[in-house]
Amino acid sequence: QRAGGRGIFTHMDLSEAYCQGVDFCIPEVWSKFLGKASTVQDGFRVACTKLPPASVQYELNPLEQYPIIDVGSGHFIAVDPDLVVNRTTSLLYYDLFEKHRDSFQKSFGDLFEQFVGSLVRSLPGDTPVWSGSEWKKQIPKAKHSKHGKHADWCVIGTGVNVLIECKSLHMPVSLATVGSQSDVDKFRERIIGAARQLNEHSRNILKGNWSEYGIMENPCLGVIVTFGLIETVNTSFFRKRVVDQLRNEGIDPIPFVVLSIEEFDSLIALVESGERLDELVKSITSSDVAFTDVMDDARKKIQGGAMSKLVEARENAILDFVPDGS
Repeated sequence: QRAGGRGIFTHMDLSEAYCQGVDFCIPEVWSKFLGKASTVQDGFRVACTKLPPASVQYELNPLEQYPIIDVGSGHFIAVDPDLVVNRTTSLLYYDLFEKHRDSFQKSFGDLFEQFVGSLVRSLPGDTPVWSGSEWKKQIPKAKHSKHGKHADWCVIGTGVNVLIECKSLHMPVSLATVGSQSDVDKFRERIIGAARQLNEHSRNILKGNWSEYGIMENPCLGVIVTFGLIETVNTSFFRKRVVDQLRNEGIDPIPFVVLSIEEFDSLIALVESGERLDELVKSITSSDVAFTDVMDDARKKIQGGAMSKLVEARENAILDFVPDGS
């Protein structure tokens, strides 16, 4: 239950949910879930002192790992039901990464791109959206190289196109805590690589090479969507190094910004509330000396708790399974 409810439930509540039509709410399923997401009070105390590798590496709170406390006799308390939502969605990333590492990373990149696409396609109205992965499936491989590198998604506007590149990046703990030059350089190269891709696509769009696929010859803005929030990536210092490197390679970079998936979801919510996507992105991709001021003003809106209708619907579907225990 949301704020106001006690977040208490029992095995009987889970059985009742099954009777009401939640067909996966059976012991074979929820017993495994509770085994992962809950612990007894003493177990939680231990979790606070002996954090698993994933919690240390990604600075996770023990409540994120165990959002449900087993108080005995088949009774459970969800301290904050929103944490249950996180445990069953975004935090699954860390479970899977810890278990499968490289093989998971490869699969996750495709799934992350698809999820970003779901958000893009949830934009209100008949907003034209182009998909890079779908284009590859429809066009013979011989034509792929002719068009060069391209973004994962393109929101086609009447006067400007918004190119979106998905990178399942998160801030490495070594970079967040130590900040060695080698770590900074490696991370910056990942961002530069994404920016190169957006710029090559933009150049070819302006040449008319993509018009046959519905992308008109309009100026482009770029959005790089990452899995984790990277606090420093849009600061003037980091941004200048990225832009300088691109210009040294003979690239005049298009305006771009790096947003976490949470920030991008909030961006979609702002569009749903009446903002124009191209104008909003333009405001936060300003590359003049006042970039940080522009970014701060825009991100106040983005970080104001806004949530897209798509994500809100999914959250509500999960929260509805947690009764108030009254």
